[in-house]
Amino acid sequence: MVSDWSKLRVMGTYGGCNMGGSCGKNNEYVELAYESKMAALAEKNTTMAFERELYSRLVPLAFPIWNTGESEHESNNVKSLFYCRDISYPFEEAPELAYFRSPSNFYPGGWKHPETGNPVWNVYLSVARSRRTYGYPSPTMLGRMFNPLVADKPSEEGLQMNRGDFFREGEKINKYVPSPYCYWEE
Repeated sequence: MVSDWSKLRVMGTYGGCNMGGSCGKNNEYVELAYESKMAALAEKNTTMAFERELYSRLVPLAFPIWNTGESEHESNNVKSLFYCRDISYPFEEAPELAYFRSPSNFYPGGWKHPETGNPVWNVYLSVARSRRTYGYPSPTMLGRMFNPLVADKPSEEGLQMNRGDFFREGEKINKYVPSPYCYWEE
């Protein structure tokens, strides 16, 4: 742009112009306008993007992502359906937003198990573990990550992060590897 004098002259003349009429004869340079509310919106969006990036990188470091494998369970309530041989249920105390069911494969009509014909899901869990104690991100943190941008109450507003993207990408950052053998109950 600097090497093109005519573009540089347009930027110098109309950059930061007032949307109310000083952006060219026919308002043809309105995209170069500046208003203080535009700066406030840009600041808010930049801050939210920064927060999303922090959460998507740091939460999996503290709470690794566990891809528990394929499940045919139709219910979203998986708390008592996944068992580990050390006599524990990893989902039992987990906040609902700490786990996510995702279709195992993306085929039109859904992926069905070849023998049972049931839909097949991969179920992810964000968890930290010390011996037989499981830890999860707090409901407040998870709400900030996944709640809608605009909520009924400002205190409940979130970053509207995509849960599937978070869990699939988080697994690449820090994959949880269970020590005892764990499986989905029939």
